[in-house]
Amino acid sequence: MASVIKIAKDKVYLGYPDGHIEKVPTSAFDKVPSIGSEVKVYKSDDGETVVVPTKKKIELNIDAAQNGAGAALSMFSGRMTKGEYIVRFVISIVLLVIIAMVGDKFSHSWRYRWVTSVCWMASTGVFIWWLSCFIRRLHDMGMSAGPILVVYVLMGAIVCGVASSFGARHIRVAGPLVVLPLIMGFRDAQPCDNKYGPYRGD
Repeated sequence: MASVIKIAKDKVYLGYPDGHIEKVPTSAFDKVPSIGSEVKVYKSDDGETVVVPTKKKIELNIDAAQNGAGAALSMFSGRMTKGEYIVRFVISIVLLVIIAMVGDKFSHSWRYRWVTSVCWMASTGVFIWWLSCFIRRLHDMGMSAGPILVVYVLMGAIVCGVASSFGARHIRVAGPLVVLPLIMGFRDAQPCDNKYGPYRGD
């Protein structure tokens, strides 16, 4: 095993673990190597040299990946009380409105188009955070999030479709979409432990 330590016009310098250096012609490579890449050197009986790059093994840290996935999924598990949800719901609405206003202000300027992209990413992050709160609030009422989310997505698609037909602004469209999450925020919790976690009161 050798490493590429220098590349000249028609020569490549290879360094070996024992410290010696070998010069080989660039014609021994299928393509020009990069400095630091590891290679294997083969020599035929007639003195011809062929250099083959080694394939680096990609080691996956399965435990780290599982821990990361578990941490992400934990956002959507458990229960959230009425008071906790209402506070987070208000915060998320305020943040989304601010982000939408900032994005709308810079959306007409080509020079600041990057601001719009940042706003899209920020609003996506806020939405995911709110969605995790909404799911845990449903769990607190003893409800499965799946059917409710399907209805909510369909309702959102219909509202956005109707709004786009009439040229409505996205901030105005948001009104009907906050009704269902707001109603869920004021409903009472299931007053007992359930499969999503222990009862923590309202």
